[in-house]
This record gives sequence, structure tokens and C-alpha cells, in this order.
Amino acid sequence: MSMTFDDIPEGAAVLLDSNIFVYAFAEKSPECSTLIQRCKGGKIFGVVSVFTLAEVCHKTMGIEAAALVGRSAVPAKYLKDHPETTTKLTRYASFMEDVILRCNLGIVESSDTDLLRSQAIRNRYGMLTTDSINVQVLLEYGIPAIATNDMDFERIEGIRVFMPGDIE
Repeated sequence: MSMTFDDIPEGAAVLLDSNIFVYAFAEKSPECSTLIQRCKGGKIFGVVSVFTLAEVCHKTMGIEAAALVGRSAVPAKYLKDHPETTTKLTRYASFMEDVILRCNLGIVESSDTDLLRSQAIRNRYGMLTTDSINVQVLLEYGIPAIATNDMDFERIEGIRVFMPGDIE
């Protein structure tokens, strides 16, 4: 059973899933924004992998591009075919800089070994690749909890799952 972000004790180490940052960037979840602020203020120790940061960068770039061109979504192919659009995007880059430099996060490496080891997690729990890499990082670094909006993590024994309560 998942808990809310309010249940995360002060000083706890928590892996942050990409969707936490994406919801904050898209202004869809004040709870996700508040969680990031708690990391910034040193109230909790947020941990994220470089792999996850790259995923956040990609997704926030797409969100900003969609807003710029007036679409609900913009596929990566659109951006590849319209590089002039990509050069106009600045909000996602500022957001990423803030996340990396000022959010007081523990940023951990993801390696080819993590990718290989995560296959056992996919086999055992039926998870997708990026989620299984997050679980591998949790296990490798001994992080006891994850903040996410993905209920699939509840299948993993021994990991506490904290979810936003303001996302439907």
C-alpha cells in the first residue's frame, strides 16, 4: 500500500521517479513541487539517477515544445524535423539546471551493469525497462523508498512507495 508525500519522514532518503519532476514542471501537481522543495531545503534526501535526469530532460523538452507550437503533445520526430523549434526552448533547460544544481539531490550514476542486472527485476516483477533500472538503483544504493506516481513499484517487496495525492 502506498503512502502520501506527507508520510515521508524528515531526513529520509527517497529515490525520485521522473514523473515527480515532470508533474512539477507541467504544474500538474503542487504536491510534486512541494516534494522537490523539501529536497531543496534539506528536509529529505532526494536521490535520482543520471538516467532518470535524462528522461526528465527529454519529457520536459517535449512539454515545452507542445506549448510553443500549440499542440497537446509533440513527438520527438517533430523536434528532429523542426530544429528551429528546439532552439527556442529555454524553460525546460532552466528547470533542469535548477534540479541538478540547486535541489540538493544525490545524483547517482546508472551503468551498463545496472541495465544488465535490471533484467532480473523485469523477469521477476514484470516491470518496464526504466522502472526496473530505478529498482536496481534502489537496491544497489540501499535506498528504502521511492516517490512516484507509478503503482507498479508496489509489487517490489521491501520498498516503501510514496505517491502524490493530487494526480488522477
